[in-house]
This record gives sequence, structure tokens and C-alpha cells, in this order.
Amino acid sequence: MNRRIRKITWVVVLVMGLVAAYRLVTVKPRPAKDYVKSPRPLNMAHQGGAGLALSNTIVAFRNALKVGADGLELDVHATKDGEVVVTHDDTVDRTTDGTGAVKDFTLAELKKLDAGYRFTPDNGQTYPYRGQGITIPTLREVLAEFPDQRINIEIKQSEPPIESKVLEVIDEMGMRDMVLVVSFDDAVMKWFREMAGDIAAGATENEIRTFVIYLTLKALPFYAPYANAGLKDLLHIPPLSDPRIKQVIEVNGLRLPQRARPEQDSHLAVSRRTISEGGDVGGSCRPPTSRRTFAGLSGGAISPGRGGRGDDRRALHPGL
Repeated sequence: MNRRIRKITWVVVLVMGLVAAYRLVTVKPRPAKDYVKSPRPLNMAHQGGAGLALSNTIVAFRNALKVGADGLELDVHATKDGEVVVTHDDTVDRTTDGTGAVKDFTLAELKKLDAGYRFTPDNGQTYPYRGQGITIPTLREVLAEFPDQRINIEIKQSEPPIESKVLEVIDEMGMRDMVLVVSFDDAVMKWFREMAGDIAAGATENEIRTFVIYLTLKALPFYAPYANAGLKDLLHIPPLSDPRIKQVIEVNGLRLPQRARPEQDSHLAVSRRTISEGGDVGGSCRPPTSRRTFAGLSGGAISPGRGGRGDDRRALHPGL
């Protein structure tokens, strides 16, 4: 019996050794896309700085750049007639005067909704954007408005698929070198990488879990990163200062963008930790606050954004 167990053990070890050798020979990282080129941390406006202005609108994007953002983060869905539009939720209920799923509207119907209806800078005392003609923008409109800005596009919708429509718009506007595409959906990112491998792409949550498994098993030499521009929402534990993570970053030429989710009270703290441990990109829904925070962490180096100084809501609402 013991002899049989030893024999099985040796077979398992041999097979694992062959697999390991195969991985060492065949694992090749995707060519890196140097999406981040800056001597200092960059400040991305999450949803266009949704803490200061109405989420994912041209108004918010303009304001974010004015008050110090280096680039824009936005989310996309598609309408019933196949137009890619910039909005975070899969329904219009939270941000407009309408109700219903984005994918059930035509673009013409969506454009009739007031995208400034729900935003209030003072907990419901005023609604300064109501009736101002502000609409949900298309991705084409945003890229046309900001052709010289880094733009992080998160594909929210997976059914029906919209990846090809997103790529079509990116190519139509000549923005392959200016966008970073991310999604939580594995199938979405797999399609995008196969069809547009030269566009900067982040990793999904499952891909990051795979990374953590390799890290935990001390098997990083066998790990080939999916992302070519950075690991999205990477990683609170273990920290970026862990020498094993630094090793895989250096070997594979990865960058480490970090953005925070608006529903988290600690979203700026997440970016603060990322920047303090060597990350290249941070951000929040309040670009001026992020900008000051990153300046302190980088020894006073501060990204200039595209405009002058500004401070939170007062940058857009001087009466507050």
C-alpha cells in the first residue's frame, strides 16, 4: 500500500513538474501599453467627478478638468437602437426624471430625459441643473469633446453585448491611444483583448483573484497577466509594497491604476494608499481633494490638470 502511495505521489510530482516547465516556456505577458506617462501620480475624475457635478455628463467632465483632474473615468451602456451612451446605472431612475432600463430606450427617447434632474449640491435644498437642457451624452460626444484627454471607459453592460459598438466608436474618433477599457465581466474583456489588443486594458475581478492565487502559492513565475495597462481595483491585501507584487509588476511591465467606487465612504483612502505605495494613478469623485492628497504623498509634486485651482463644490457652485 505504501509503495502504491509513493508511486502515485511521484506521478503527481512528475506531472506537476511537466506542467510547471511548460508554463515557464510558454507564459508570455501581453505587450505592455504604457497608458500612464507622468513623473507624478495622475488624478482621474471618477464618473467625471460625481461628487461635484452630475455624474457622467459633459458638464461634470468639463468641471473635473477645470479643477485639476488629469483624465476622466466613465461608464457605458447601449440604447435599444445600438447607440453607446455614458451613464453608470443600467436604469435612468437615479440620475434623470425618467424611469426604466437604458437598453429599453432609443437614443431619441433617452435624449428627452433631464440628466440634471436629480443632482443636488446641498442635500436637496436646490437642484441647479434641472431644466437646463442637460442630457445623457453618447460616448461619441464625449470623445469628440475631449480628444486630448486620457479616458477610462468601463463597459457596464454585458447583455446584450456592446463591446463591438464601443470599439467602433473608439476607432471612429481615433482614440485608441487615449483610452483604457475595463469591465468586471470576463467575457467582455476577453473579446476586447482579442479584437483590439493594442488598446490599454485592465483586469477583471476574477483575473485579479487568479493573480492572488498565484501570489499565495508563490507561483508568480508561472503567471501571465491579462491586463496590459494595469490591474483594475488592485489590491488591498497584500499591499503594493509587498516585494513579491513589485517583482511581478517589474517582470511583466504592469502599471497600477487605481480608482475608487463612489458608493464607498473610503474611496479617497483607497487611492491614497495606492499612491503612497507606488501606484501611478488614483482618483475620486472630488478631483480637487484627490489632487491635494496626491501632492502631499508625492513630496509636493502635483499634477496641473487642465485648468486652474478649484475647490470641491465651490468650483462649480460659487454660492455654496
